Amino acid sequence: MKLVTIAQVVDIVNGVAVFVLSVALLWIAANIVRFYAAGNYYDKDRGGGGILKGCITLYATLVIWGIFTLIKQYFL
Repeated sequence: MKLVTIAQVVDIVNGVAVFVLSVALLWIAANIVRFYAAGNYYDKDRGGGGILKGCITLYATLVIWGIFTLIKQYFL
């Protein structure tokens, strides 16, 4: 069995983080459009909730990405 180094894990996380950030930004944009196009309160609530979930995903991904980047910079 081949051992996986921290640098390899960080490279994988970088690739996954870029994909997740792209999806989160598209999700936020789609829900902004849904929010402004909504005619009633229920649809506006769904769009607003989607925007919030997208922002939370964006924040969490950036935090995890930053932690792995710090690990790579200071411990490798």
